[in-house]
This record gives sequence, C-alpha cells and structure tokens, in this order.
Amino acid sequence: MLKDRPLSILEAVVRDFINTGVPVSSKRLFQDHGFEIKPATIRAELNQLTESGFLSQPHTSGGRIPTDKAYRLFAEHFVATPNPNFNFPALENWLRSKMNKFIDEVSEELRILSVGYNPRQQEVYKSGLDDLVGSLDFENKKDIFEVVSDFEMIDERVNSILNYLDNRPKVFIGKSPITKSQNLSVVAGRYKRGEDPLILIAIGPKRMDYEKVIQLFKALNNDDE
Repeated sequence: MLKDRPLSILEAVVRDFINTGVPVSSKRLFQDHGFEIKPATIRAELNQLTESGFLSQPHTSGGRIPTDKAYRLFAEHFVATPNPNFNFPALENWLRSKMNKFIDEVSEELRILSVGYNPRQQEVYKSGLDDLVGSLDFENKKDIFEVVSDFEMIDERVNSILNYLDNRPKVFIGKSPITKSQNLSVVAGRYKRGEDPLILIAIGPKRMDYEKVIQLFKALNNDDE
C-alpha cells in the first residue's frame, strides 16, 4: 500500500502521461504540480516507484512512464471512489433510446471503441474503431494487426466477459477476456435497460482517460438504481 506522497506523485505521472504521451520527469512534476518538496526528493520517490514496479524508465536519463501496475491502481481508485455528478446528456434518455444510438453517443463522448451487447438477444453493436486506431501510439504492424484482429473477434468473444462482471465497472489492463493485444485496456459493466440486459464495454489504449470512462460507467449504474 503506497503512502500519500508517493501515491500523489504516481497519480501525477499517470495523469501527465495520459494527457501527453511523453515520459514524465521530476523537473516537470516539480514545475507543474506544486509539490512542496525538492526535485531531488521527487527523483527519490520516482526511483522507489520504479523499483516497486509502478513506473519504467525507457532511457537512463529520461522521464518515467506508467506500467500496467500503475494504470491498474489508478483506475481502481476511480472504481472505488463515490461518483461525482457526471454531465453526459445521453444519460437522460439512455433507457429509452435504441442501443445502437446510445453506443454511438458513448463512443463519441469517450473517443474510443464502445461495444454494446444484449445477451438475451445475442445482439452486438460496435462504434468508434476509427477513434481507437487514431488514439494508438505504436507503428509496429504486428501490434496494429492484433488490434484489428481483436475488433473482428469481439462478437465471438463477448460472452466470455460475463463471468467477470458484478455491480461495479471491471477494468482490464492489457490482455482481457475479449482482447489479446497487450496494448489495450478494457472497461466493462453490466446494466439493465428496461427488461433488456446490456453489457457495455469501452476499449482504448492504455493511455485512455480512465477517470472519464469509469465516471460514465458508474453514472449509468446510479441512473439504473
């Protein structure tokens, strides 16, 4: 369990990297986040977080980037935190709108791939592949092929995620029951729209905006209670 100071520093690193995609240095943390400690102390905390497996350092003299362990801790914080008011216009009529229209609106709001699945009718609707591909940082053809393959296999794999879901959003960093690419993250939740069950899935890069995605998923739960 991380103490308050290293946890705050780790959260700042994750937020910065999600926003910029640039490795985060102790100098930038000192300048941009108002930590009331010296840069040398920040560097020492970054070294400890790296040794603990939360950060990696691609180049010896460069900044740090989050590992899967850091993303997981960051995302789970929002899953466990009470949901603030979340302003998403589609929430007002999500129970009445058609599933494909709602999934389109979710995809547009989150700018990542969104999937809706009705287990009763075995109906799957996907929206936002262009947003997903456009958000990816890698150029390796093999990595791109894996993501496209995951997209094509969603209909066949979607049932495999059901056993992992309860009344809270479930976060997968890297490989998940419906994706094989190590470069993706998945957030999934189980809901009810009238009499119809709905499995909602968001698929994005590891640098996805976990806070916004999870707030939306939790707001749906609140609206359904």
